[in-house]
Amino acid sequence: MLVITTIIWGLGFIAQSIGGKSVDAFTFNFSRNVVASLFLLIVVLINNKIKKKKNKEIVVHNKKEKIHLVLGGALIGITLALAMTFQQLGINSEGAGKSGFLTALYIVIVPVISLLFGKKINRYILIAIVLAFTGLYLINVNSGEFSLNLGTIYLLLCALTYSFQIMLIDHYSKIYETFVLSFFQFFFATIILIPFVFIFGDFESNNIIEAMPSILFLGIFSSGVAYTLQVYAQKDVNVTVACIIMSLESVFSLTFGVIFLKETHELIQYFGCLSILIAVLLSQIQPKPKEIALEEKEKQEA
Repeated sequence: MLVITTIIWGLGFIAQSIGGKSVDAFTFNFSRNVVASLFLLIVVLINNKIKKKKNKEIVVHNKKEKIHLVLGGALIGITLALAMTFQQLGINSEGAGKSGFLTALYIVIVPVISLLFGKKINRYILIAIVLAFTGLYLINVNSGEFSLNLGTIYLLLCALTYSFQIMLIDHYSKIYETFVLSFFQFFFATIILIPFVFIFGDFESNNIIEAMPSILFLGIFSSGVAYTLQVYAQKDVNVTVACIIMSLESVFSLTFGVIFLKETHELIQYFGCLSILIAVLLSQIQPKPKEIALEEKEKQEA
């Protein structure tokens, strides 16, 4: 399921790149979230009908559980709306391939955030962080000069907010029904974007119609299907295993960007992408028990 998710997300970068040329980031993401919310509402209703026909039990939550569910959906929706917006702004500037790899930095950020919850960082993650920032530097070298532009900053913020979204899903997906939780995340993502659309958006009907194929693909497949698969898969898959599989979106985004959008990159930028991908993989390696014991002994001796 997660591999299918990454393929859809990889194609999603192409749709975002094409649709973003016609519509501003706020209107674009608001529209795709409306489509996703309606799609998932229909899925929830159909799923409940099927359960009734098969005499399967429909989960009924008490008042406290409902409040907790809505709160969880709101938190995930807020982080998702922010991540989507930062990503769209970044894609408009940096293109699909590069954006996919910078977004994948959430794989390194997640373990760092885990420190706040008392978890330790092993030597592999420390090396991964160095490699990730090395890759970031190489990706932003243009004609031999380093340039950290606004588009890159947007994508770094996107990676940060996606990190929180993944951690929230890891928590709430183990408690609540997949389709309902997924619906709430897109419902609240839509609500959060409303004021930004009215302030910064541009509801030009011709532009929206032009971007509609991209909006429908992202709303139904990238959001409605892929994000729901993510929620479902994270119920049973360890978050570190889920992260390493989801990092494949960076590979697919670069591949599809070259194939469909004819994007070109300098050789040094490909090395930067490779460095980030190695960092992504390395950050998921768990030390063997003997290595952990050795590290603890070295700390005590120090």
